[in-house]
Amino acid sequence: MQYLVQNMDTATPPAAPSWLKAITALLVLWAAWWLMMVSHEAGHVIAAWLSGARISRIDLSPAGFSQTHLATSPHPLLVVWAGPVAGVLDPLLAWGLAAWLGRRDKSWRYTPLFAFLAGFCLLANGVYIGLGWIDRIGDTGDMLRLGTPVWVMVNYGLLCSLAGLAAWHRLGPKLWLSNLSSRVATELLCASAAVVLLGFLTHLALK
Repeated sequence: MQYLVQNMDTATPPAAPSWLKAITALLVLWAAWWLMMVSHEAGHVIAAWLSGARISRIDLSPAGFSQTHLATSPHPLLVVWAGPVAGVLDPLLAWGLAAWLGRRDKSWRYTPLFAFLAGFCLLANGVYIGLGWIDRIGDTGDMLRLGTPVWVMVNYGLLCSLAGLAAWHRLGPKLWLSNLSSRVATELLCASAAVVLLGFLTHLALK
């Protein structure tokens, strides 16, 4: 993006060096990956709790793939679908809240960052459900085993993927980091690194 976080300086700030932009981009994607998994697994956990299922373990490492392991589940289809549904609704709600804050407070400059995260989560969940049934990856294998038609999964994946691309398209040139200033790049780098560190600490706490 031109700015994932819009620059508030009145004067044109110095552009960030290429190495800083590259590291920032990687850390932003890594943080987005973990936040996407948190949102997805939160759907499984909440649905499991509401339906009376018993959770045996939750894997939530930023270095891998997340998974919620159930010991018992009276309503497994509800629990398995709650993951990808919450995985897209939560970021969309966060984006909506960020946009509302931006309208009320002109100093708020993080709405594009939430838009990027929403698009990322929509694309990740869309590709996962829309194509995962081919190899029965993760949740998609359970969905098929529990009777979900392939066409439902394909259409859900297509809808989410198109919505994710639309969210990113709305960002326009803000989607890229080409003109990122050193100050904003450093802010993004530190924030993303903090999210990734939180991910590893959460993973250790859940073990």
